[in-house]
Amino acid sequence: MARTSTLKVCALNIAMHDPHSPELYIDLMQTAYNSRSYAAKGDYHAFIGSIYPIDKNDKLKGITGEIYKFLHLDPTEPWFNLLNKEEAKEEELYEINIPAHLKPHLTKYPFVFFPKGHRLYFQTNGKHKISPSSAALIFEKIFCHEDSQKFGEVEITVEPDKDELEDIFNMATVQRLHIELFRPNPDDHEEYEKKLLERLRRQNANRMKIDLTSVRGQTLEPDEETKALANVAASNGYVIASGRDLDGQSIERSTKNIPWIENFPYNSEQQTFNDALLQVAEQMHNQLLCIPAH
Repeated sequence: MARTSTLKVCALNIAMHDPHSPELYIDLMQTAYNSRSYAAKGDYHAFIGSIYPIDKNDKLKGITGEIYKFLHLDPTEPWFNLLNKEEAKEEELYEINIPAHLKPHLTKYPFVFFPKGHRLYFQTNGKHKISPSSAALIFEKIFCHEDSQKFGEVEITVEPDKDELEDIFNMATVQRLHIELFRPNPDDHEEYEKKLLERLRRQNANRMKIDLTSVRGQTLEPDEETKALANVAASNGYVIASGRDLDGQSIERSTKNIPWIENFPYNSEQQTFNDALLQVAEQMHNQLLCIPAH
């Protein structure tokens, strides 16, 4: 009997401001890996622990890699003796001899990154899972380190569910609509998005915020330009709407709250985890870039 496993995969949009290129995205990831730039949250640290080209002859086809997360112990903090339920005494601590270069509780999170379209894909279920918000926070902190600053500001957006924006505009009553747009990349979009980027560039602006509030007792009816702006912001920022459902109950919807999760069943006896992750990442990426399936 075939042994079926299921991957649940999410995506991050890792976007540099212009000038940018697929080569620069590879350089960004390589720089972060070489410098061991890390993200810290409490006692845990994380960094890019490994990267490998998908095709050794063409690095622009993308990379696979792993985030390493581990416990960063502070030896100066008090220790606890479980036997007598008291703080460990100084003479007991002499017995502790952990080299500084060894860190406990290592967890590895595999990922796939495509520089053309600058999307990163990772598992959000099972043994190697990491939440979309945690993944975004790790890369935000990694790219804030000094070695990565030569690439300028790097915006990280969790790719939202493809239907969430439509659900927002289909709310029974929309009383308030908030759109926050991070400056998109110039060669990733259609004509409207290119004009939008040029408008921000002319004003030396990195972000745009739009707030619409309905007339009392009525619902907002966003026009095509507002919808187009929201569509760009969904992958380069976020969209939040508040209003009421068909029963008159107050509701709020946000592209931040509903990430795109792709379920991918595979036969784990015939396909490795890494191959399955690469396959679903390629399928998701082709959907985002509107590349027809072969």
